[in-house]
Amino acid sequence: MLVPRRIAEVVIIASSQDFDRLVASLARESILHPESPPPEFKGRVEREYLNAYSLAAEYSGKLESFFKILGLEAVESKSVTIKAKNWVEALEKLVSEFKYDFEQFEKGVSSLVRVEERINELVALKALIEPVSDIDADLREAQEAAKIGYIIGYMDVEEEEAISLARYVAEKYRVVASAEKRGDIIVLSITGEKGDVHKSYLELRQRGFTPLAIPAELPGSPSEAFKAVTEGIEKLQKEADSLRRKLLSAAPGMFSFYSAVSSLRDVFKLLSNTARTKTVSIIRGYIDQADLGKLRKALEESTKGSYILQVVSIRRGEVKVPTKIRLPKFLKPFHRVVQVYGEPDPDEVVPTLFVAAMLPIMFALMFPDAGHGFLVVLFALLYMIKRSRDWGILAAILGSSSIVSGILAGELFGPLVSEKIGLYSFWKSLGFEHPPLAPPTFAAEAYPEGDPRRASLALALFYQAMTIALWIGGFVLAMGSFLGVVDAYLKRDLHGLVLAKMPRFVFFFSVSSPFFLYFDVVKSGTILSKAIFEMGGGDLHATFVIYGSIIGLAWLLAGSVIESRLHGENPLRGFGHGLLEVYENLLMAVGNIPSFLRILALALAHTSLMLGFAEIYRILADGPLLTLAAVIVYILGNLLAAGLEGILAFAHSIRLHFYEWFSKFYSGSGVEFKPVSLKGLSVSFT
Repeated sequence: MLVPRRIAEVVIIASSQDFDRLVASLARESILHPESPPPEFKGRVEREYLNAYSLAAEYSGKLESFFKILGLEAVESKSVTIKAKNWVEALEKLVSEFKYDFEQFEKGVSSLVRVEERINELVALKALIEPVSDIDADLREAQEAAKIGYIIGYMDVEEEEAISLARYVAEKYRVVASAEKRGDIIVLSITGEKGDVHKSYLELRQRGFTPLAIPAELPGSPSEAFKAVTEGIEKLQKEADSLRRKLLSAAPGMFSFYSAVSSLRDVFKLLSNTARTKTVSIIRGYIDQADLGKLRKALEESTKGSYILQVVSIRRGEVKVPTKIRLPKFLKPFHRVVQVYGEPDPDEVVPTLFVAAMLPIMFALMFPDAGHGFLVVLFALLYMIKRSRDWGILAAILGSSSIVSGILAGELFGPLVSEKIGLYSFWKSLGFEHPPLAPPTFAAEAYPEGDPRRASLALALFYQAMTIALWIGGFVLAMGSFLGVVDAYLKRDLHGLVLAKMPRFVFFFSVSSPFFLYFDVVKSGTILSKAIFEMGGGDLHATFVIYGSIIGLAWLLAGSVIESRLHGENPLRGFGHGLLEVYENLLMAVGNIPSFLRILALALAHTSLMLGFAEIYRILADGPLLTLAAVIVYILGNLLAAGLEGILAFAHSIRLHFYEWFSKFYSGSGVEFKPVSLKGLSVSFT
């Protein structure tokens, strides 16, 4: 779980007459990641296998694009059973069984795409016509007049500049020109003799003027055209909804087809990468060392002992070995996050478990509101899980973590609701002066303006929030550099371990130690101040920080020089590279730990925004109608904050993982282990 599985390279030689059964057995076991055969094993590849692979890949690729259009993620479905003489016939029978349904599904998706494209065109046209939708005159008739010209359009300039331009062309070309602001758009119209209008248009076009052109199929009147476009959008939207419902009802059948045909695609990839002669077939691939027993058993059963199995020593650096990871199901959603950065290498720590621990904590601290967390959970369960199970589960976990942090912070749909339901009183009844994770803005709710306790509480809560953020930053930085040491050990990179990873760990551990060893931002700051400006100032920890940092950086510089000598290069080149390394690590230390203050910043921004909406409510809540307006404003404010800030909190949590943490130890340059597997397909050969 923390490190990838150990992988072995295997070469299998078997009789060609047993080949189909052998491949079926390997696919059922789902243990072999296929690769091209070694160059020394030359043999022909059946062209029908290549053609079958192309066909299976075409069907699976199309289905993946269809599911993407519908916002669906393929899920496990009922297995398809096929009886055939060989693999090619199995594919032919599968395609024949699903061909009609697939063609209907393809036509439905194509129709949906066309309808939605037309909707988008009409929406854009509606936005173009809307600013002048109050004009009842037929503009097309006016524009097509023999002597009098008329043009109306838009300009992306300030209102004053547009008015000045209208006056300018009116005087220069003897036309009637006017400019006015309608909403956020400047509308400019010109009328006069046709030739003069055309000249003025040519000059204005160079200044960004865009004429309004109503399509020929619509009425020439903007008001009638706007009405026709609106009705057209509504009609097409109903058609799109109907098509989408039909396609969603047909999706389970396409899931079955996709599972089966994608399995055959992988089988034919293996078959296409097999060296064959008239008598034998040669397969090369990678396998989990723990599955070698399963492999031998599958070979025995499918070939009755007529095979040769060679387990080859993997030549590190000469081949790209796939990475196989075994994770519990509850960690798979978090591994999706890791895979966005990249797949682990076979010889490095898998950060999934650490992400599962840290990501919910960071998100919850940035987004501390139980009510908004509940909305995120609802969104995940009702919308996301249907489209992507793993991402939906991840969103539900993050939302649940916000529910916990919101309760600890005394936040449920902002301070207004929290106070109404007695969340503050709940914590007081437990003996707390304030909620354990109360934000600094809580002081504004706890004490009236002018009360000296208000400022002191706000400062204390601010220091508490800063302490938490910097503790996480210090811990992550030290742990990341330590995992870099572990990776170097796993890769048996002795030079990298001694000359780069160890000194980097010494440096980052020294710099970050005040933050994660003392849960007190003031004390941590004092230690750093003494370390930097007083060379320790007689304080044991401050002395450790400054001299540990110096030793780490000097070690890193010396390591670069030694590395250059070991490679036969000029030591001065290594010295220059070492200086750059020292400079880069200093920048990381200065930038990475304070970067975790974004946890405090986002939490403070969230609670401040909700405090602002609460104040708006209190201002508006005067009389029945105003109270209703205040409630509507407060509800809309909560929905806005839950949506936008939820996205921001997730994005910044990911950023802290990828840039501040992964950069210390994780390469993410591996290749995922993808064994040939018959998921969703059962094949028996006659």
